[in-house]
Amino acid sequence: MLLLFQRGARPDTAAISGAVSAIEAASISHMPGTSDSTEQGWLEVVIDGLTFDIADLAPGPSAKMPEFKHRSDVTDQIAAPDLEAIRIVPGPHLNGGTYLLPILRGLLSLGCLIGQRLPGLVAYSWPPALALTSPEFFRAHAGAWAKGGPFPSLVLASFSEASDQGLQSSGLSVFTGQELRLEPELTADPNEAKLLGGRLIAHLVMHGRVDEAEQFTGPDGHPLQLEPSKNGKFVRAWRG
Repeated sequence: MLLLFQRGARPDTAAISGAVSAIEAASISHMPGTSDSTEQGWLEVVIDGLTFDIADLAPGPSAKMPEFKHRSDVTDQIAAPDLEAIRIVPGPHLNGGTYLLPILRGLLSLGCLIGQRLPGLVAYSWPPALALTSPEFFRAHAGAWAKGGPFPSLVLASFSEASDQGLQSSGLSVFTGQELRLEPELTADPNEAKLLGGRLIAHLVMHGRVDEAEQFTGPDGHPLQLEPSKNGKFVRAWRG
């Protein structure tokens, strides 16, 4: 997960340490010594028994950023080339567990809590979704999930319009190995289509990949057909 700041406003270890000290459930479990320059620029935080590294802190180099293709509640005035980022990732003993839901919930919770205490934060990004998300939008969804709310599909995935006016997701495949495709008959209203897509992504994350046709009841009560594409890389959804 990335937290993004205007160039020159990225926090250092002192700023992160101060933010962590204000979080009741979190503490710093390791802060490398300042005498070794190769060890500066990160620290380890434990929250609810899980450890995460917060890395790419100032004055070292920024985290690498993906090409952002989508924006959620982020104005065009925030230009990606003007941004720098820090990363929050699972600690080494959780290596490979980023997409396990208990670890992911802890990661997003820490991101929300840290971000609230960093005044220069301008956006979040979940790199698989290729999207910039405003702090308010991110916290409304990711923060709600951390407190027992619905899975935050709309910050962990995004949608692009295909040439036939269907919608295709980015971000689901890290959980299931497949992306979601809404067929054109479901996308006449873009806002409703994205809400439906979010509901379907939550369902697929919880139930796993689709290898044979199945039915799903949409928010309007109508049945939908879910079926794997011929190459198995997509789950296709249409009325059925």
